[in-house]
Amino acid sequence: MLELELAAQSEALADANDPDYKVVADALSSRPLHHQLRTYQARAADVVVNSYNTGTGKTKAALLRLLDLSDDYRNHHRNANVLFIAPTNELLRQHERDVKKFVADNPLAHLVLRLDAATVKELATHHLPDKFQRKGEQLDKMIEDPRSVMLDDAGQRVSGHHPYVLVINPDIFYYALYGLGNPHEQRLLFKQFVNNFRYIIVDEFHYYNAKQLANFLFFLTLLREWNYFNGTDRRQVCLLTATPAAQVDHYLDNLKLDIARIAPDDAEVVGLERIPALAPMHLRLYSADALADGLVSLAGGQETRDAVKGWLDSGRHGAIISSALWRINQVYQRYNDLSDYQVGRLTGAEAGAGREHARRADLLLATPTVDIGYNFERENWPRQNIDFLLFDARSRDEFIQRLGRGGRVLGKPESNIPGEAWAVVPDELIVALQDRAGQTLTRPELNALVNQTLPQKNGIYDYIRSGAIVEAFLPVYGFGQSLADDRDQRMEELFNALGQVYNTRSGMSFKRVKWNIRRYIELKKRERELRAETETTNASEFKFGVASATLMKMAAQAKDDYSDNVPVANEDEAQQAAQHLSDPRNRQQRGRIEADRNQLLEEYYTAAARFNFRDSYQPPLALAYDPDHLLASSDYTTYSALHIAQNYDADWSASPKQLEQWAARLDGGLGSEVRLSCQINHHRDQRLILNFSLRPHDLSRKEWEERYCSTLAATNGFNVVSSVGIGVPPQLNDAFGRNFVTFYAVPESGPEAASLNTLKRQTSLFTNTLMVDFGGEGEHLYILVLGTAALLVACERNVIGTKYAAQRAAARNTHIFDWESD
Repeated sequence: MLELELAAQSEALADANDPDYKVVADALSSRPLHHQLRTYQARAADVVVNSYNTGTGKTKAALLRLLDLSDDYRNHHRNANVLFIAPTNELLRQHERDVKKFVADNPLAHLVLRLDAATVKELATHHLPDKFQRKGEQLDKMIEDPRSVMLDDAGQRVSGHHPYVLVINPDIFYYALYGLGNPHEQRLLFKQFVNNFRYIIVDEFHYYNAKQLANFLFFLTLLREWNYFNGTDRRQVCLLTATPAAQVDHYLDNLKLDIARIAPDDAEVVGLERIPALAPMHLRLYSADALADGLVSLAGGQETRDAVKGWLDSGRHGAIISSALWRINQVYQRYNDLSDYQVGRLTGAEAGAGREHARRADLLLATPTVDIGYNFERENWPRQNIDFLLFDARSRDEFIQRLGRGGRVLGKPESNIPGEAWAVVPDELIVALQDRAGQTLTRPELNALVNQTLPQKNGIYDYIRSGAIVEAFLPVYGFGQSLADDRDQRMEELFNALGQVYNTRSGMSFKRVKWNIRRYIELKKRERELRAETETTNASEFKFGVASATLMKMAAQAKDDYSDNVPVANEDEAQQAAQHLSDPRNRQQRGRIEADRNQLLEEYYTAAARFNFRDSYQPPLALAYDPDHLLASSDYTTYSALHIAQNYDADWSASPKQLEQWAARLDGGLGSEVRLSCQINHHRDQRLILNFSLRPHDLSRKEWEERYCSTLAATNGFNVVSSVGIGVPPQLNDAFGRNFVTFYAVPESGPEAASLNTLKRQTSLFTNTLMVDFGGEGEHLYILVLGTAALLVACERNVIGTKYAAQRAAARNTHIFDWESD
């Protein structure tokens, strides 16, 4: 264990003689900080990047632009709508409160509407006519006219025209921009998001991985290419980040826009009065290698429990933050006997009531939902809202963000009461700080050492250069379909502009990418049919419909002709093919067709992994009856079935009847994707380590590795296995095995495994173990990366080798796509 002292930190106040000082001070009802005034004054820039420290009022700085927008609307009737994007739903709720308060305090013309998937569904149910049934048309109506789902303080419909602030998560932004729904509705949503918002705020910009960064870069490139950064209603974008990455700055510079960077600069604030921002803090660092269960071992120890009890007894408040839900729930079991104090959980498993309770807790236990900009609010509290912190951190981003939750005293009357922070960290950080033990460091000094030692959370960026152009072309193509003239020329101009921003190194031409995307869209429309035709419960049953016939026609089309023609089968062709293949005399041909069809379906799901904002790997969900509230504070909770099986003894069921009965007691209803239910009995005595197994049909080890290793791939039939010999519920494996999973795999030893392990050390990449049973050739182990992480790894061409590329190219002669670079 290593101990340090962190010095108090102050921030420079704005110059009271500045011409804009009074406007900003009046808007904030307090003396503004220097960076807040600078952010307001950067009105002429296309993009403002505020990278001041966490807890220094960056959100308020971004909102100051609303003052001018509201005046512009009232005086000139110009567009004043604002789009505010934040990465977590908990942060959306916080920002909704922040924006409403800012609008009310000033007062501004704006309405404020917060939307996430659950809120869209709830608002549509209560306020929209029955004709609005699909998610896309509901969302379109709400953005077109927020008054359609809003009531005033008297419970009446909001009257009159108003500009508005739309507070959303990036999932809705991606859904609208990347055309994931009904084509007609998606064109409307695309236009809404491009045309409607004059000012765009993206909070916690460092949070996003390379794929998500590329999505935002696409939007900014679109605005640039279509001249939205010019004119009387010109756009402005404000990006907020406390931990900026050099790679992000590089890609922002590629936009060739006027960027104002508001960053800490001591030379710039010489002579300005300062105000306390962060209280002094005593910091203890514990080695994760020395603690069997990491934060659970630290927080559950008697010394820590006594310390926490003493802090609470003295009227202090605290938080325990971990990357892992299982750790938070284990710690909760060790602290929920503190009957004199409120102990709350703020996690992804918690429903609304539990989250509201947690906001008032004396001791809050939380997963990364609070990492990202979350403020622990205590009304009229004289000192920091969090006096003590216990947390774990693997990456530099996690450490700096979590440490920044404590000690915030900006605007507080009491600013010099020391806080406590105990952190479980990789041993490398303790070694790096050994010479500074017992010393007092400033926050910038500590942050610099942390940045030198710990890996980036999002350190895999090659996807932007080699894969993002394909993903971005999906909305480019969708937009192109609405054009009457010069369609291909305008699409190709945008395609080339994106290539410049992304530094694209792919040899794929515009025609080739367009050819692939058209085929992907056609198959996406037929995905359900295709799955229905391939998922048979009877081995002798054979289905071959229009979707299968279309798939085979695509595979047969010549690859050297990237024409606009997408071959689509008709009913007669499908029936003729089905009759021919059902003939017992054609059994051998049918077997080849079935194998080819499954291989092509795998190729479709490999392509589909590109088109998700969050992780494309989503384990089966289960509805859990949890009477002892071991998982969350509600009796019924929907959560990952794998997480439940790994951490709890439970009774499992795949009965639709039981699921229906329990779903009736669940707030907000149940999604159609939930097909499992269970009753949680107790925490497992030993948490299961889950890995994956696979038994490929009719493939030797050599053939399997040529097809699936060292490349982005997808297949189904995976089983979940426990490393300690405890069986995984068969209901879970039945559900899991049906799903196609996108993955990247390499043999457990060799140069590719070494490269992948190096990448793990340099980033926060997580891997699994896969055991493949080749029958007579025995069982062999592979390192496995799942979902979106697999996509990112597959693009790291100068890190991961391509040992099997030549063999794979020769072995796979059936394709529906042609993604490979020239």
